[in-house]
Amino acid sequence: MYKSVKAIWEDEINLPKGYDLYLIHSRLASVGGVSLSNTHPIIYGPYAIVHNGTFNKRKLAEVAKNLDVNPTIGGSTDTELFLKIIVKLGGDKESIRKAVLLTRDYIDPEEPLINFAVVNLENLTTYFVTYRAYEDPHFIPVLRRDNGKVIITSEPLDEGPWEPIPNNTIIEITENSLKMEILNPPS
Repeated sequence: MYKSVKAIWEDEINLPKGYDLYLIHSRLASVGGVSLSNTHPIIYGPYAIVHNGTFNKRKLAEVAKNLDVNPTIGGSTDTELFLKIIVKLGGDKESIRKAVLLTRDYIDPEEPLINFAVVNLENLTTYFVTYRAYEDPHFIPVLRRDNGKVIITSEPLDEGPWEPIPNNTIIEITENSLKMEILNPPS
């Protein structure tokens, strides 16, 4: 795993070859200061998360306490606390659905989205979720399927064929499949 406090466009890294999964995130430090402990991916137990969007951290801490999750975190990001909630609920697809239902009313109205990927580091099952309180072209992630590989990004990386990911979607990616489903009923 590689982490840096530099912006991805300022950091000279060469991705190692031969891996089945790359989890890459460029973060604008919106909650919490610029530090390695706040740099994504955040790892908790056998899970890693990258996340775009902002939660009301006080409300998120209340959700955590109600689930008997210690709201104390190593860094100062809402993402770390959100991952602890997902892990407490079980870390699988249904746990992610429940975590979004419990927290979606606490997203920042200035940036009303929850776009994140969670990876089970033991079996590499990856879940990508997008939930947007309203549609704005800036908040719509895209997907590309290319020669058996899947790329999900917050915006197109080039002119190539990119497929917008519908709002309120969960994508489950395993070694042999990609399943896209409705995440949750609308609020």
